[in-house]
Amino acid sequence: MSTEVRPVKTPKPVPPLVAYLIIIVFTATMFVIGVIIGKAFFWENYDTTPIADRIIEVAKQKVAQDPKNPKNYVDLGWGYFKKKDYNNALSQYKKAIDLDKKYYPAYLNLGILYIETGKYDLAANTLKNAIALQPKSSNAHLNLGIAYTKLGKYNEALKELNEAYKLSPGSTRIIYEIGVTYEKMGKIEEAKYQYKSALEFDPKFEEAKKALERLNKK
Repeated sequence: MSTEVRPVKTPKPVPPLVAYLIIIVFTATMFVIGVIIGKAFFWENYDTTPIADRIIEVAKQKVAQDPKNPKNYVDLGWGYFKKKDYNNALSQYKKAIDLDKKYYPAYLNLGILYIETGKYDLAANTLKNAIALQPKSSNAHLNLGIAYTKLGKYNEALKELNEAYKLSPGSTRIIYEIGVTYEKMGKIEEAKYQYKSALEFDPKFEEAKKALERLNKK
């Protein structure tokens, strides 16, 4: 007696449109579940404090724990600086210097603060002190160059900016600031060359891009 062997029926393929609908529904469902879980367990506990306020809070704790460490006051001043509370930033940087007359970061940050607030003579003098403490500080030479440019002392500015570049070759910020100085001097072609050089290193450098576009329109 023979047994009839029936062919196995293969499942029909799911139409592409139906498959896409299944994927979309599944993805949407998982997204909703994720939102519910995130809201219930994570998002309400996430720290939304602005970064400047967090820096200030941590630095205040460090000052309270170690009030004779100038670094803690510089950190606190940096938090106030980021918050654009320049008076409090100034106070903290000066406290750091009072604690240690040779603490280079305090002079550097104070010099940058003076540039930000338009006190360029004070900035130049403060940054000279920073350089006396750290002659190979590219950042100090850079900012002193910026201060000199603001004061219209272009030759001094170029000297400092070129020194900064020797210490940090390839720095697009330094190249850009050299361009700014040349532009202030009325040396447009030299300025264009510097802006182009900055963009070769960093094509997304918006300040250099806008400066070059401005000069090309003249």
